[in-house]
Amino acid sequence: MSTLVLACEVVREELLRIRSAAPVSFAFLSMGLHVAPDRLRAAIAAELERPREVDRIVLGFGLCGNAIAGVRSPHAPLIIPRVHDCIPLLAGAPPPPGAGPLHERGTFYLSGGWMEGERTLYSEHRRSVARFGEQKALRVLSTMLGGYHRFLFIRTDHPRRELRERDAGQLAAWVGLPLDTVDGSRTYLEALVNGPWDAARFVHVARGVPVSPEAFTRTTSVPCRAACPP
Repeated sequence: MSTLVLACEVVREELLRIRSAAPVSFAFLSMGLHVAPDRLRAAIAAELERPREVDRIVLGFGLCGNAIAGVRSPHAPLIIPRVHDCIPLLAGAPPPPGAGPLHERGTFYLSGGWMEGERTLYSEHRRSVARFGEQKALRVLSTMLGGYHRFLFIRTDHPRRELRERDAGQLAAWVGLPLDTVDGSRTYLEALVNGPWDAARFVHVARGVPVSPEAFTRTTSVPCRAACPP
């Protein structure tokens, strides 16, 4: 039985480090697509339309602001994590012991992958500095983060995690917000690649059937209360 894992590049490095027990292929989409859910939906739909000889397609996305609502897979059944975004995928669901207030409101979540995408808060700020200068760029950054009171960096086995965590500390220092850290868990990501795709953690959608957002409300896992990163 062969599997395609179609995921956000935020979890690319972590997924590629997992040893698969059966034939698995991967495809990744830009995290920048999260800025506009319609664009993300169109990109996922286009990937699902591509003819592939696989037995199942596992999405490495959550509901992501309803971005996957209505998409359908014409070639193979879909398996989707029963989460609202990718934070539980990195942290594990439920949160690992000692995680503390992982889902505290006003938290901006970071990880190695979130710090390396093409449209990260860090990279956008550096571009703003080059274009507008330090002071104006910092005002823009502070305005964007006006509703947040902390950053939380999820530590994973990302190969450049220490470097990206230092970048996260610099980002937090720029706006005067604290940076907390928590150790992630590979549990959910391991299941994406190798299963088991149990109904408590995964939504199963038959071939050709559109994804229904209501399926994600019937869950025993902990949904994240933060939006996907910009």
